[in-house]
Amino acid sequence: MRQSTLISGANDTGTLDALFVNAPLRDYARCPRTNDYTLPVLGMAYIATYAQRCGFNVGVLDAEAHGLGIEETAKIVNGAVPRWVGMNLLAPTYEMSARIAAKLTPTSPSWSGGIMPRPCLTASSSTPA
Repeated sequence: MRQSTLISGANDTGTLDALFVNAPLRDYARCPRTNDYTLPVLGMAYIATYAQRCGFNVGVLDAEAHGLGIEETAKIVNGAVPRWVGMNLLAPTYEMSARIAAKLTPTSPSWSGGIMPRPCLTASSSTPA
């Protein structure tokens, strides 16, 4: 399946096993960026690299670096049809990650990582984490 050009590292000739999404700090469709710099997501890149070296087809979508909004990020993820979706869950991004996750198709299970997954999932879910 042909992947979005904004997804880095994926082999677009086969099924995408995992898509790692760096959530934006805010919904840039509603509140445009005022700068053109961002920090790299090294932890996510390390995990993606390890998975790729183990034979999995993985990609990274850096929604923050590309200045994507919530809808556009979810549309790209859903269009890629990954087997799994991984998102960062840090204090500045947990609300955006939850909003993106709410728009994903149920065919792609998702997981979150970072320093805050349990408190944030508990606070944003009606089911205990």
